[in-house]
Amino acid sequence: MRGKLSRVQVINLLNTLPIPQIWLVGEEFGKTTTTFQKYKNIEEVKGAIRQEQPQGFYILIKGSNRIKLFELPELL
Repeated sequence: MRGKLSRVQVINLLNTLPIPQIWLVGEEFGKTTTTFQKYKNIEEVKGAIRQEQPQGFYILIKGSNRIKLFELPELL
């Protein structure tokens, strides 16, 4: 069975993808060094969506299931 990827490994993998917007959610990502948007929790992401009202492109939002990312589609 494969082990879990560390946050650094996840970021390294994401750096190889041709995705213009990547948002990382969770305090664990806040401890990493990256140019991706980082948010402490789902409420910060909701606020960013309301303020920025992103349209016309894809955003990859990465976080753990316990963060409740399932609440975001209704805002997009």
